[in-house]
Formats: sequence, structure tokens, C-alpha cells
Amino acid sequence: MIEFVKVTKKFGPVVALDDLSFKIEKGEFVFLTGPSGAGKTTLANLLLGKFLPTSGKIFLGQEEIPRSLAKIHLLRRKLGVIFQDFKLISDRTVFENIALPLEIMGRKKAEIKDRVGEVLRQVNLGERINFFPAQLAGGELQRVSLARALVAKPEVLLADEPTGNLDPESAWQLIKLLKEINKLGTLVLMTTHNIDIVNSLCERVIKLEKGRLVKDEKKGKY
Repeated sequence: MIEFVKVTKKFGPVVALDDLSFKIEKGEFVFLTGPSGAGKTTLANLLLGKFLPTSGKIFLGQEEIPRSLAKIHLLRRKLGVIFQDFKLISDRTVFENIALPLEIMGRKKAEIKDRVGEVLRQVNLGERINFFPAQLAGGELQRVSLARALVAKPEVLLADEPTGNLDPESAWQLIKLLKEINKLGTLVLMTTHNIDIVNSLCERVIKLEKGRLVKDEKKGKY
């Protein structure tokens, strides 16, 4: 579950988010839309704990995101993230990139090996396990990023413009995977400018403009 309660975020005199309130339940698939500068990136960064709201409260699961950034790492374990630019480590293999979150959490090597293999099969990249990022196509890189986001079994998946650097075929392959993951119970929040994807899926749409919530529709359109 994600909940924003009267959240405002200011950067000096600039209001990035203005009294924003909404709630997304477990298992929902939600598109976050709006023009550039609407506040989508600010919203995502607040969820990630990169900075704190000026006022209001944010909940991830049943817990409020801590006011202390020193404690945010514990809550981040509930949140998997994929980015438009992948953010993979170039000198590590596919296996090593995906394993990293589990290594940070102190999981045993045998558990890591099994879980990485499981998510690679889930994203149809088992044969790429020992490849480096430079050896992969864009769609494959994004699927590795997705596997890394899923490896710790998060409750929430934040997909920040995940199709922005992909060709149409790769974009739809990724969307199919996201829908399959969502059907297994993971909440998916996807920021996007892709009108075709939003209008084709007819999922819930939350739209921001100038930091304010201007639309929240079930089975919405862009």
C-alpha cells in the first residue's frame, strides 16, 4: 500500500507537490502521468526517501516513511525500483547486478544463487546470466533492471519511465511482464508519458499538473 496524506514538497520558493493526497491498495496497477515538471519525479524521490516532504505524511505498507534518512534503508526493502536509464553496474555481470540487493541484506550465497536464477527465468533472461550490460540490447537491460528490482520480493514496484528508452516491441514485452508481476500481488506504480500504453491497458490513472492532483480515475485514459 502507498498513501500520501496532504503532502507538500517545496524547494525554496518552488512548490513541487502541493497538498497531495491519494491511496493505492495492495495489488493495484497505477499509471502516474502528467507533463514534464508536474511533480512525478519528486513523488518518486519522496517514496525512495531521497528527501523528505515539507509537510504531510507518506506511508509505505502500514509504516510511515521515516523522518530520519538514516532509517529509510529498512523501509526501502519493501520497494523495488526500475529506471528509464537502467542504472546497472557496467563491470558486473547480469548475475552480479541482480544479486547485489541480496548481498547487501546479508543473504547466504546458496539463497542468492537460487533467487537470482528464479527471477531471471521470470523475465526470460536465464541464458544471459554471465553477460555484462554492454553485451545486452536495451530491452534486455531493462529486464535485468526489473529482475534486480524483484529479487528481494518487494511489496511495491516503482517503475519510473521504464519504457522511455525502449523500442515499441521491447516496451510492450516489459509491460506484459509488469502485468504478470502485478497479477501475483505486487503493487505497480508506473510513471510514464506513453499515451498508447496507458490508453491500451485501461488501468487506474493518477495525473499531476503543477504539483497538484488533477485526475484519479479507475480504468482511466491518458
